[in-house]
Amino acid sequence: MIRVRIMNRIGAWWQNRKALGYTLGGVLLVMLVGTLLVLALAPGPRRRVVFWFPDTAGAHANAEWRYLPRRETRREFLELYLAEMLLGPVRMGSAALVPRGVGFRIIALGEEGRLFLDLSPENLIGREEEVDINRLFELIEKNVLHNFRFVKNIIITVGGDLPNVPRFSFSPLTKQNGAL
Repeated sequence: MIRVRIMNRIGAWWQNRKALGYTLGGVLLVMLVGTLLVLALAPGPRRRVVFWFPDTAGAHANAEWRYLPRRETRREFLELYLAEMLLGPVRMGSAALVPRGVGFRIIALGEEGRLFLDLSPENLIGREEEVDINRLFELIEKNVLHNFRFVKNIIITVGGDLPNVPRFSFSPLTKQNGAL
């Protein structure tokens, strides 16, 4: 008896084209809104990375987490990471790692995990305020080595030259120093 009533109601609903249209439209609308919510709330393929920036007092380094979109190759993701590092910190109490206008360029990314990184010298050298090159290199190495396990060794140059080394010295880029 109950089964027959349910079947009669379903049959009546099916024959009423107006109710059928509203029902199907409502179902499609709910599916569309649900899909858009899932796409908006679920981020694409991203990777969580950490940046260390010097604090404003200069004594310590503050960690800052960000999510970066994945890239096709390791080198592309490393370039994206370095570009984000150039933008500086988001949090108050942290200072920029490098002065404005300084750019990074990846010279080579070797198979043995060696990264040759070149900083543009234009805004790094000859500034009124002193840039602690050793602290800068230390933080760059800390940032890259922590987030990119495949990088084992970083050689950083400024304008193609190793800092604190005479201009035409050949000793730094030898096997004994771990450069080749």
